[in-house]
Amino acid sequence: MNVDYLNKSIDQNASSVLDESIRPLVNQDHDQSRNIQTGEDDDIEIKREGDGPDDSPLPQIQEPIPGSHGNKKEVDFHHKIAYRFEKAYRLAKKQNEKKMSLNNEIIQCIRDHQSFIDKDPIALFYCLFFCIYYKNEEIVEFLRDLIQKIHAHEKIDKLLEYIDVNGLDRLRTRGDQINQLVYHMVFYQAVDDDLKIVYSQIIKQLKFI
Repeated sequence: MNVDYLNKSIDQNASSVLDESIRPLVNQDHDQSRNIQTGEDDDIEIKREGDGPDDSPLPQIQEPIPGSHGNKKEVDFHHKIAYRFEKAYRLAKKQNEKKMSLNNEIIQCIRDHQSFIDKDPIALFYCLFFCIYYKNEEIVEFLRDLIQKIHAHEKIDKLLEYIDVNGLDRLRTRGDQINQLVYHMVFYQAVDDDLKIVYSQIIKQLKFI
């Protein structure tokens, strides 16, 4: 795959691809752009400690307004689940004791949308990607139980295999060959499914691959 060509194409089309709802807050000052609003007095700041995507400021995802996506249940679900994954990631970095309750919010969201997932199991593929992107080992195990109950799905099974063989840390290491493989795989699937909430998060990472 010609990665330079892909990166050039991504740069040329980024303005039309990025969803405003998750665009980094470039019009705010630097400190604000790296915080997520918690509803409390203090915000959570992500510190840069290394070269992996774990340490890059992540796009802020807003809690979707109920009914804002009409009958597009798939969009509604993916926005809700992405919001909860990011919330758990950011807040648990500073208050690890809240991690279990935050993960329970993710699990409950998945359970609330079980009928949608049963009809469109590829939703579990994107949930696995969020586990990688937001480094959530616990939810991987919850998803594993769900995946075992559905019919075999090549892409879901392959992504779970990558997680089991390589681990989340390696999959999230920018520049690693397996990181490139997984992120491109999810990127193209998300583009095919027109899920901006997913592929626009990957664009920034692809530019560095």
